[in-house]
Amino acid sequence: MFTKFLTLLLIIFHLNEVESVVEPKVVGRPTHIAFYPHSAFLSIITPSDSYMCGSSILNQKILITAAHCIEKPYVRFTVYAGHTENYLGDVYPVQAVKTHEKYNSHTVDHDIGLILVKKPIKLGKLAQRITVLRIPPRPMTAAVAGWGLIDEVNELNSKRLHHAELKVWTYEQCRKFISSLPKGFICAGSLDGKTYASQGDSGSALIVNDYIQIGVVSYKRPDLRSVVAFTDTSYYYRWIRTHSRRLYCNGT
Repeated sequence: MFTKFLTLLLIIFHLNEVESVVEPKVVGRPTHIAFYPHSAFLSIITPSDSYMCGSSILNQKILITAAHCIEKPYVRFTVYAGHTENYLGDVYPVQAVKTHEKYNSHTVDHDIGLILVKKPIKLGKLAQRITVLRIPPRPMTAAVAGWGLIDEVNELNSKRLHHAELKVWTYEQCRKFISSLPKGFICAGSLDGKTYASQGDSGSALIVNDYIQIGVVSYKRPDLRSVVAFTDTSYYYRWIRTHSRRLYCNGT
């Protein structure tokens, strides 16, 4: 089964392997929210657990994230935006969520979702909208930022935003690394073997040119620690456009 060899990047899950014989790897370098103002922190509390994810600001009321971040019924769901530290941003309670109707939690197909907040996000220098294009540029490198693990070996977290620059591969190229990669995905890997998206970074944006989103952090295989699968936002451009409007207007 596909889920036996992938690891979702939610912080509530533990790594399937522990490399006690290697040096701890820093999974990202500290940065400031001003460089990634589209980034927003998600704190989710369900009846049985709590966890965190990342997201990106699509407009003043809608954010993009991974479907597996929002598939569980929640007791409290809060968005924090506009600050380098995760819980110090402006607070936005969540009104409604929308996962892709074909999302499959076992295979992680169609791992994309939208969030509607109850009050408009205060846009400014530290909180800005991301751009999603039907045909985005495809440079060799892209960036990702999030509040996930900064050390997978010792499972260390940081309150501060971290980022990584990654090499981007096409879907066809990704299949050489992840043969069962579903359609609608791209992947990206570490340039230096030390920086990459990790647990808690699910839902965070893969961006180019500082503001164009080309992917959403989805999952990675435990045996390919520095190669991450991203939901391709251009593949879901029409879905994002259609359902963000419906969510904004009707809350569904």
